[in-house]
Amino acid sequence: KQWYQRRVRGCLECLYGADLELSLQNIETMVLFGSAYGIEDMFARCRQWIKANADARNSFFLYRVAKKLKNKTHASQVTQIIDNFVDKNINAMGNEASQKLLNCEDIDVDVFFKILKKKPANGNVLLSIYSQRSAANKETVLQRSDEIDFNGLYSDISEFNGLIATLSSDLTSMEHMKQIMVLQQDYFASKVQATSQSPAIEEGNESEDSASVVSSNAPNGASNVKGRKPRKKKSQQFVPAAPKAADALKSVLAQKAADVSNAKQPNSPKQKAGPVDKSFLHDPKKKLFIGGIPSGASNSDLYAAFSHCGTIIDIIIPPGRRLAFIEFAFPKEAQKVLAMVSQGSLYRVCGVPVDVKPFTPKGLPAQNKAIGQSAKGNRVPSSAV
Repeated sequence: KQWYQRRVRGCLECLYGADLELSLQNIETMVLFGSAYGIEDMFARCRQWIKANADARNSFFLYRVAKKLKNKTHASQVTQIIDNFVDKNINAMGNEASQKLLNCEDIDVDVFFKILKKKPANGNVLLSIYSQRSAANKETVLQRSDEIDFNGLYSDISEFNGLIATLSSDLTSMEHMKQIMVLQQDYFASKVQATSQSPAIEEGNESEDSASVVSSNAPNGASNVKGRKPRKKKSQQFVPAAPKAADALKSVLAQKAADVSNAKQPNSPKQKAGPVDKSFLHDPKKKLFIGGIPSGASNSDLYAAFSHCGTIIDIIIPPGRRLAFIEFAFPKEAQKVLAMVSQGSLYRVCGVPVDVKPFTPKGLPAQNKAIGQSAKGNRVPSSAV
């Protein structure tokens, strides 16, 4: 072993000089040979050089070097040094990653998701750029979605809808569309939880304050604080509206969960042909009638055509009919589509122009007895039965 170490050191001295001065050009060779042949002093010098010279630009290269090390102990030591730098300079790493993606440079997938976990300031832009590069990247995002905190990266719902539209643009399989719908459900569930908790905390604080400041001698329960003016309730305008938004989102998610569970049971009595239930006609302002769709169009095609307009929670294609019904999470999203149509905008499904109209109960033919059945893989939820 010592003989091999002397020979390796001699070869490296011939290549890089007797003092073996380290640089970005030879650090990979020095690290790999020092680790492979157990030259501990050389490997220790390499670790010190990496710690002193790591920056946002060369960290991606150093991560690749660390992955090539077969000695797991040495690999973890080098990786830990780079991780410490990334933790302190996460925003710089995010900017450098976005530049590499814009320049069509390759980024190691593990390194990319490691950066996303640390939530850089441009994390939402970084994920959108990465998803737009190829269909393979979109599949990777869906497969590793459990590693991404979408609620932390996308505080604005419209930005998250833009990502959903990007992910669904080139993915046509029903499995991918189900994964996208699960992402939407998880994202809105976290929004519901945050919205429903904040009023409770606000009201709890106000009740404690009011109990401490109301005097028993004050007429009509008025506050009587010595040396203080009556406290203004800042949440007076916010509290009434928040529960309504939470309840609306909860009802949407509950209906969606019921649709998915019933869709998995094709032999369920609810899936038999029958008359249209009035629950589907509830709140028609959220729904749109799409006429003239091409034969063979699927839920995925309709989702790709209209998902950029808002959060789609339901798509129904009656078997054998060239029409469809789309339901959004909120009425304003459906009204936005109608406003764009009135201004001359044209929507296409599979390249074919379609007719977009507001949904009305009478717009659903009563003689269509088979609307509750599914055809050729198109999912028809139980709410349409």
